[in-house]
Amino acid sequence: MTNSSKGKCDVSKVVAPLHQYKGQDGAAQMEHFVKDDKLNAFRLPVGWQFLVDKPGSPLNAGNMEQYDALVQACLATGSLCIIDIHNYARWDGLIIGQGGPSDEDFADLWSQLATKYAKSPKVAMGIVNEPHEGNGYTSASSFVSSGSAAALATVKDSDGSTDKLIFEVHKYLDSDNSGTHTECVSSYVDAFEDLTKFLTQNKRKAFLAEVGGGPSAASCLKDVCELLSYLNDNSAVYMGYLGWGAGCSVDDKVFRGTVLWLWWLSSVFWPTGVDGQFFITFVIRWRCLPAYAFTDV
Repeated sequence: MTNSSKGKCDVSKVVAPLHQYKGQDGAAQMEHFVKDDKLNAFRLPVGWQFLVDKPGSPLNAGNMEQYDALVQACLATGSLCIIDIHNYARWDGLIIGQGGPSDEDFADLWSQLATKYAKSPKVAMGIVNEPHEGNGYTSASSFVSSGSAAALATVKDSDGSTDKLIFEVHKYLDSDNSGTHTECVSSYVDAFEDLTKFLTQNKRKAFLAEVGGGPSAASCLKDVCELLSYLNDNSAVYMGYLGWGAGCSVDDKVFRGTVLWLWWLSSVFWPTGVDGQFFITFVIRWRCLPAYAFTDV
């Protein structure tokens, strides 16, 4: 289940992408990607509102059972499974710590999730999707220039380390970084140069958690391959990349085409493992609308 960019969602319309909840067969799709394409990570977006009834409250047992079923289906494939709170640092339009839920409310959500998955080493935590206040929706192009990289670099783990804290960036290759156009205008390799330099100098790593191009445009066939080749060449600081999206996916024709095309591309950049190696995979998406079937290839 994903929210609008204002962090809003009608939970009553959620359809979990699993057969037992009358959704699409997300479990079989993940198995397919792992067995047939050797992919090794999945990002599992979910709305904050689906997991708790209100900020600061305990996890909703019934809804958490559904989401956990998806997490367990992912873990059963042996893949890295990324919990993605897809709320844009908001709850119903109000920004966390700025008139919306308190910082403590959000920390409580993650405390509960961390407790639940503490013994699952293949579970990673995407703290929040695309907080946006003048920073380009986590765009790799502005991650350094906006001050986001420097600010986040000050965050440390409870033991003072940063080894397990990975910067998440996104980049679409169309004209406005939205991923809503079929044509790509650039590989945007130059947009990653500042980030690569920052990561190298500060001994940090990043993960390109959303990337995509149109389904058949010659510009995208060239540009996406060029960008992913650049990331592969700089794998000392980039842990991998994920295509948006796949499985029970968006009904938008642009993105559906992107799903099919990036699925093919995965055979070019073969994943090599875990622990600093490259991850190549897709988002398995929950929706605030009835799920649409994914057309396999």
